[in-house]
Amino acid sequence: MLSRLKIRLEKEANLSYQMGSLFQGALMELLSEELGELLHRPERHAYAQHLEYSDGRWYWVITTMAEELRRGIILEGLMLRSSISIKKNEMEIKFEEKQLMELPLEQLSRRMYEGDASRYLQLSFLTPTAFKINGSYVFHPDVRAMYISLMNRYAAMDPTQDMRDEDALEELVKATQIVRYNLKSTRFFLESTSVPSFVGSLTLRFGGTQTMCRFADFLFHVGEYSGIGIKTSMGMGAIRLIENGADRNDRHTN
Repeated sequence: MLSRLKIRLEKEANLSYQMGSLFQGALMELLSEELGELLHRPERHAYAQHLEYSDGRWYWVITTMAEELRRGIILEGLMLRSSISIKKNEMEIKFEEKQLMELPLEQLSRRMYEGDASRYLQLSFLTPTAFKINGSYVFHPDVRAMYISLMNRYAAMDPTQDMRDEDALEELVKATQIVRYNLKSTRFFLESTSVPSFVGSLTLRFGGTQTMCRFADFLFHVGEYSGIGIKTSMGMGAIRLIENGADRNDRHTN
């Protein structure tokens, strides 16, 4: 089950998306020792969280992609609380409204097999996003890095359905083209360092067979829940999709 809890935070709170790591720390303090240890396993990155600014308000968005995390983080954790304590900033931030959205993983997976997927997808990077390749930060939307990240995230969601296949990856990379972008570089600050990253939007065009198109579409929809790139549990890599993102001119010229 994919579960997303969107919490509207008190209007007076002085927040920024850079505080994502502080919110993660506050979340860890609420969890049992057993669940905290589970979350630190590198193979079990089945949750993400970030701060998001929308319609003049700040929201805290937490997504879980495994049942034990849904229960421990959302149902037995944040749903029972009315505020969160950010100790480093000496802040107690009240929750004004909670919205819980849930989606069976099987329902999301049907995107791979049913109907025709759009060949255009607009992708918005809501919080700073980066990748790490061969030990170095990559702070631009590298198509291969995006697909590797999304395949890894889905493997964490459903260990019985490992889609990390090199041949499929090569086909996806060849079939995907960035046809428009509006991006800017930024940095995501942590306690002792900062990560070079980017925010903004881009439009992808998927070529190849409809089967490959549906696969690409599915993976990016996974990313709406899991995030993409590095440090998604600290507030990086939150994305939102807008289907049919290319305008008529794009469709005629590509």
